Amino acid sequence: MKTQPTKLLVVDDEPVLIATLSILLRLDGYNVETAKNGLEALTKFHSFRPDLLITDFIMPEMDGWSLINGLRKSNPTFPIIVMSGVVPPFCYSFQNQEGAFCHVLKPVDVKTLKRLIDAMLIPLPVAYAMSH
Repeated sequence: MKTQPTKLLVVDDEPVLIATLSILLRLDGYNVETAKNGLEALTKFHSFRPDLLITDFIMPEMDGWSLINGLRKSNPTFPIIVMSGVVPPFCYSFQNQEGAFCHVLKPVDVKTLKRLIDAMLIPLPVAYAMSH
């Protein structure tokens, strides 16, 4: 049984959003690290070793699309939640092809986000058994 808090890497270029999410998720017992763009997130990913990534799509220096592509090369099934205020139809097909498992619209409902985080981190055989 896992005794350490779940480690989340939250990536967004909006300082108020990142600060708010960090505080609320930490209050719920998560270990949270943040990054302001995909480039910073890739560096922190390798040192922090998160259990799950939450990322925006549109960011400076390296966007969420490039971040997901970079992570998928070495971690094809790593759990990712994408959050964005704009979701054109091509984002959905990108998510399906590249393995981003979940999408949350901004403004983010924190209760929904917490439920998604917990659901995505259930080991696959347990999640399958719960659904049948």
